[in-house]
Formats: sequence, C-alpha cells, structure tokens
Amino acid sequence: MEDILIPSKKHTLKLTFAEAFHPSKLNIRADHWYFTYKLSLLDNSLEFGKWFTGRFWKLKGDDIIVFEEYFNENFDAKPIEYDNDVALQLFLIDFQRNATARFSHFQGGQFEVLELTEDDRIIYQKKLHYQTSEFEVNLDSLKFESFDSII
Repeated sequence: MEDILIPSKKHTLKLTFAEAFHPSKLNIRADHWYFTYKLSLLDNSLEFGKWFTGRFWKLKGDDIIVFEEYFNENFDAKPIEYDNDVALQLFLIDFQRNATARFSHFQGGQFEVLELTEDDRIIYQKKLHYQTSEFEVNLDSLKFESFDSII
C-alpha cells in the first residue's frame, strides 16, 4: 500500500502502512480486516507514537487533525481474536498549539468525528453494531503535550 499524505498549513504528515490483520476467531470477511499505520512528519523527523487505523478528520481548516489510534499497546501481547478485542482512542494534533492530546477510549467499534464548534468543542460519534452515540469534548479540557522543541 502507498503512504497516505496529509497536508496541513504548517506540515505534511504521512501515514505509512505497516500491516493488516484479521481477528483470529472470526471467519475471514472483508469488513473485519484492520490496517495498521505509523504516523510521522513527511521527512520522518518526528514519529507520533503508536499505531493508527488510517482514519482521520481535519478540523479548523488544517490546524487540527484528529486520528483514530489503536489503544492496544502491543498486538502480539494479547492476540486479537474478535472485533471487541480492538480498542481505539482519538489522537489530536493541534498545529496552533504545537501539541497533541489523546481522548475517548472505545472498545470494538469505530469513531466518526463530526465537527469543531465555534466554542472549541469537538463533536464525535462512537459506532458499535449499528448503534451510534454522540459525544463532545472541549479542547481546553484535554491534556496537551507540546512538541515545540521537536519541530
């Protein structure tokens, strides 16, 4: 698979495909494959931590990008047998703050980020087995980690 390039106002990010896996105790079906990516700056000078699904949403122009990130620390430590073994969270990069934040752990489904409101609330959904729940989080309530010194 080819890299996914994600241009923003300040930097170009890159999702690099690592591998695909299927829960071991489910019959092989197209809608049960999971893809893992590494996220970095285009020049690889900074890698953003863990494994990512490849799904992302741009907010506030290109100043904020939210990625769906695997919460599973190590896929080899506890094998993925069923869809519910896959845990996700949201990983936010804010280029105005030069910082990142993680929020909203979720087991066995997927996220959909809808919008960033004018009062800086992120509206997002969690989808699991044809049920959808809507949530919101204020940007100021997130714990940001700066990456100023790196880029």
